Amino acid sequence: NSLTEAVNGLKAFLASKQDVDSLRNARSQVHQANGALQLLDLRGVALVTDAVEQVTRRFEAEPKDCLPVAVRSVETALTAVVAYLEALLSGRPNQPIRLFPYYRDVLLLNRASRVHPADLIFPDLSRRPAFHQIEARQIPTDQLRDRRARFELGLLGFLRDANDAEARKRMRAALADLEHLPQRGLARSFWWIIRGLLEGLESGAVPVDVDLKRVLARLNLQLRRMIEGGGAVAERLMIDSLYYVGRAQGG
Repeated sequence: NSLTEAVNGLKAFLASKQDVDSLRNARSQVHQANGALQLLDLRGVALVTDAVEQVTRRFEAEPKDCLPVAVRSVETALTAVVAYLEALLSGRPNQPIRLFPYYRDVLLLNRASRVHPADLIFPDLSRRPAFHQIEARQIPTDQLRDRRARFELGLLGFLRDANDAEARKRMRAALADLEHLPQRGLARSFWWIIRGLLEGLESGAVPVDVDLKRVLARLNLQLRRMIEGGGAVAERLMIDSLYYVGRAQGG
């Protein structure tokens, strides 16, 4: 009901540009719904409504930005959210990434610096591979530097030509067994995931897009930090990497 009232408020403003109270009410209604979703721990859906709330806040501050095309995007997004919540109530699994097309459109209205579907997945990062079956061993720092140099060479070739099979192979070979390093927590799992990502990329199973290239560039920086003694891995990079592993075709 709150989301429906929010849309009605935006439409009321379009019908009468003097009715700025309608914009205030629309923002308030979305805020209420957003708070409820957060209390229910529906994080993915709440991200969508939070993005919508940011849009309505801007409309309230700058009514001239409340244009019909923007209102249509907001209405479409909120209609999708309502349908998604109804599907959850009927027993459908909670997979908020299905809302990404609508989330993307709202983020574009917000001029967001990051627009990525991985923001709508929430993997359990506490789970660990069976590392007790994988021998741990040190890799000397000079060898790690050499591996990074080889990875960078492959990355540059890949960025120039994403179809360069030799560049893909070079990246995969450079980081092939870093999960053997005696690291703790996310760090060891991260390099195990990266091996899967680069194997999938070499075989052509992972689809290539601009965001994947950015992940690989961030991976290069993560490798540098590890060599310099900073082994901690950002959860965001971990989740983005898992997203592309999950998109790999062919199993």
